[in-house]
Amino acid sequence: MANTKLDELTKDLDELKQFSEKSLRKRIQGILGVEIRKIETEIIQIRDQIAATSSTAAGAPVQQKPAPSQTKRYEVELTNYGWDQSDKFIKLFVTLDGVHSASEDDVLAIFNPSSIVLQIKGVNNKDFKLNINNLLESIDVEKSYRKIKTNMVTVYAKKVKEGSKWSHLTLTEQRLKTAKDNMLKDSADDGELDSKDPSAGLMNIMKKMYQSGDAETKRMISKAWTEGAEKKAEMGM
Repeated sequence: MANTKLDELTKDLDELKQFSEKSLRKRIQGILGVEIRKIETEIIQIRDQIAATSSTAAGAPVQQKPAPSQTKRYEVELTNYGWDQSDKFIKLFVTLDGVHSASEDDVLAIFNPSSIVLQIKGVNNKDFKLNINNLLESIDVEKSYRKIKTNMVTVYAKKVKEGSKWSHLTLTEQRLKTAKDNMLKDSADDGELDSKDPSAGLMNIMKKMYQSGDAETKRMISKAWTEGAEKKAEMGM
């Protein structure tokens, strides 16, 4: 069908060109010129269609549609972790299902003398991040590292002072404990603690500490409240 139409258009074009050559009037030549260009354009389009059809029939690769964009991942803050220490290292234990399937490049530990950041990308279609700021003592950045195990990442932060015993992981936790002990002592001296319901008295003390604490202290208290609530829910309390 396309070839037949192409033949007819070619004949029309040849005849129009003959008329144009014989015409003596400029207006007629202009009209014929417009029609000639229209037919030439149509001929080019038909030839392109024939060429495309021929290429497809011959097995030429068909242009693939662009792949859909990757599903957006969400970052989740890691708050549950354990820690321990030896004479040389502070060790963090982060449990995460499937983390062992992540590539080495997707599990990144960033060390600074007073902080640790653990980033885990693309596990269960999520990105995870753990921030530990205001470490109790300085760590040796160059000698700190991490290991990936089955469903767990262990972070080894090298102590600058080997043999030192850390009472807490961070300065904030230490200050929080000291402030809590001082408030408990003052409250006991002032008779603020209720012997019948000591937990209520402790809650009031925590609220006072939260109201007067800095941003890091407030974060630690919020974390303690959240973890306490989760444990009560698990125990059905």
